[in-house]
Amino acid sequence: MFRDRQIKGPFAAWQHTHSFEPNGPCACYLEDRVEYALPMSALGRIFAGRFVRRKLDRLFSYRHEFTAKAIGASEGGMTNP
Repeated sequence: MFRDRQIKGPFAAWQHTHSFEPNGPCACYLEDRVEYALPMSALGRIFAGRFVRRKLDRLFSYRHEFTAKAIGASEGGMTNP
C-alpha cells in the first residue's frame, strides 16, 4: 500500500490510497481509494461534482486496464473491484 496526498493543486483536498490485496498465489486486486474535496465547497459540488466523478471513474478504469496489460495479467488475474 502507498498513499498520495495533494499538498498544493486544483482540489481543496486529495488523498489517493493504492492497495494490493492477494487473490491466490499469483494474482492480486489493485484497489484505489480516492478521497477528495472540490474547491468552493457546496458550489464546487453543485457545478462540478458529477463531471469530476465521471472523469475520475474513466481515468481509473483506464489506469487499471493499462496496468493489467503492462504486467501481463491474465483474464481474472487482476481486477478492479
